[in-house]
Formats: sequence, structure tokens, C-alpha cells
Amino acid sequence: MSYDTRYTLEYSNTIDRPGHDYISDLREECDDARYALDASGATGEPGTWYEHEKDMIAFSVKSPGVLFALTGHGERSGDIWKKYFRSGAMQVARAKITFDECTI
Repeated sequence: MSYDTRYTLEYSNTIDRPGHDYISDLREECDDARYALDASGATGEPGTWYEHEKDMIAFSVKSPGVLFALTGHGERSGDIWKKYFRSGAMQVARAKITFDECTI
């Protein structure tokens, strides 16, 4: 059984390649990214990209200095995360859902 996620990919614009379309490069290089992301870096329909960490780490090595931010919204409630990739390194940030205190 598969687990679907909605993905969004953003990246920093770089001085050495201003205006370069890294999303297009990633979609050409990685079949799973092609299905998980549209040309703007968003997800049309939720899908699976189980190897996104491995794929994004490898891709970030080929694009040194560029900061990529991949956001995921999984099908389970509260499964929201953002993963940052730069030059082969990765950092994970998980969403924290909180409630305001009662004021009445």
C-alpha cells in the first residue's frame, strides 16, 4: 500500500546562475521527481517519492551552493515537514501544531 504526499520544491536564486530553472533539471534527471512535481515545483496530485532524500542530496551535490527546500504534506493528519538540502547536506524540520490558550 502506498503513502501519498503533496510536495513543493523551492530554491534560492544564485549569483552564478541567476534565473536558472533547477526544477526543470531535477525533473529531467529524476523520474520520481517528474511525477511528484510539476514545472513550477508543486504537486498537482499527491503521490509517492520514497527516495526523495537520496535524490535531493545527490542533486544538491551537482548544484553546489543552492539551497533547496522540499515541503511535504502527508496523508496522515499532522504529517507536515520541510527538508533543506545544500551541497549534499540535509536538515529536517517537522511542523509543530499548537493551540492557543483559552482566554475566556
